Amino acid sequence: GEGSGLAYLFSGAGSGAIFSSYNSNLYYNTFQADTEINNNSSVTLSLENNYWWLTDSSEINQLIDGPASFYPFEYDPLSNNIASEPLLIDSIKNYRSSSYSEVAESIGTYDTLFISIFGSDANPDIEELAIIILTSSRYPTGIAATLFETDTASGIYRGEVYPLPRSNLNLLRYDDAYQNIGVNITDTIKMVANMDTTKCFYVGFNAPYSGIEDEKENDTQFFFSVSQRIVRDKLRLSYNLPSEGAVRIALYDINGRAIKLLRDRTERGYQELSFDLGYLPNGIYFIKAIIGREKATEKILKIR
Repeated sequence: GEGSGLAYLFSGAGSGAIFSSYNSNLYYNTFQADTEINNNSSVTLSLENNYWWLTDSSEINQLIDGPASFYPFEYDPLSNNIASEPLLIDSIKNYRSSSYSEVAESIGTYDTLFISIFGSDANPDIEELAIIILTSSRYPTGIAATLFETDTASGIYRGEVYPLPRSNLNLLRYDDAYQNIGVNITDTIKMVANMDTTKCFYVGFNAPYSGIEDEKENDTQFFFSVSQRIVRDKLRLSYNLPSEGAVRIALYDINGRAIKLLRDRTERGYQELSFDLGYLPNGIYFIKAIIGREKATEKILKIR
């Protein structure tokens, strides 16, 4: 049950051994009492300028066994372009397959969890990540799994977790390291967003299959939608283009002047996008979209 989740250096490692991490998200699994970095050598590990997620120096020190330098470390997830979690989380869903089209509330033995978080992007310049906590009767303390953003400003984070049937709690480190969650043969897996514990989703294991087509992922008809008409900083919109075609979406002010081109590419399928409008003055704006052969206009009110 004890070991290292991030790094392990054996006692025979000499002066030539090198392990370093800079400007990274060092997310660690706090749901199992053990060290995350185990350094049995005399070499001092370099772990500087990393983001350790809502912690302090004493807590970081408890996660490291052996010589290591982790100063300076970051509290601000946006410093030095370090990836962060979403600002807000709307929902969590589990899907039947990697196409992320059919929501599944139960799975069979050895099926994969295809998990997606829908949220509000924090940094539109980089692809970020989101952390989800999964618990079960066999692993009630939970594991932390990583979901990766599908695009730099999509606000959609996806990843896979593998339920592993077991009759005891041995080899918990295996679960931790490989995004497996230990489950009973008839169990319920609870998924909770790390940044908002009010958002959760339940999946039955080894249960009769159940699933529904996700309306947002429905690929059979065109639609265009702005998620809110009153905007402070973030504009979120979604659309579906059943067949390949040109997509052009632009932002205009009340006088009809083009302010920003939001999307201009050829594609098909369902998309969710998020854009930063915090720099704009208050007022009325229009979102004009030409998607395939369809046209749509939405009015929004920008406030502070």
